[in-house]
Amino acid sequence: MLSIVEGNVFDQLRPGDIFVHGCNCMGVFGRGVAQDVKHKWPEAYHAYKSSVRGYRLGEYSMVFIPYDDIFVVNALTQQFYGSNKSIVYADYDAIRKVFVDISTVAISFLPSSRIVFPFVGAGLANGDKIKLLSIFEDVFDTEESPEGVLVVQLE
Repeated sequence: MLSIVEGNVFDQLRPGDIFVHGCNCMGVFGRGVAQDVKHKWPEAYHAYKSSVRGYRLGEYSMVFIPYDDIFVVNALTQQFYGSNKSIVYADYDAIRKVFVDISTVAISFLPSSRIVFPFVGAGLANGDKIKLLSIFEDVFDTEESPEGVLVVQLE
């Protein structure tokens, strides 16, 4: 079941969670949530850097952070990045694909884990929140979806 809350996404995490955040395909964690991930979990950044050249839009790397008991998913949801507010950097098809894949992984291998993520695609990627919410609902508001899915709107 999909739930949406406001706040700091990192404050919502608990042991055993799967944390998903959106990344670009350019090898840069320079701003936003990705930059916070880089500082909080350098292992996730290293996994991203070592895999980004071999991965494509809509794919992801996952790393387990043992000291926080968290799985971090670096989801390639935008080809490029930038600061032009008139450009939508979010790729809706890639976002859908990543979340379908992560949902399958959670159900198959980590059934007691929650999936927690910021409003992937909305912030610096300039995605339309209505389109994104529709994707999240399509993927996570079904009988086959994982039990706990938490979307955190940033304050």
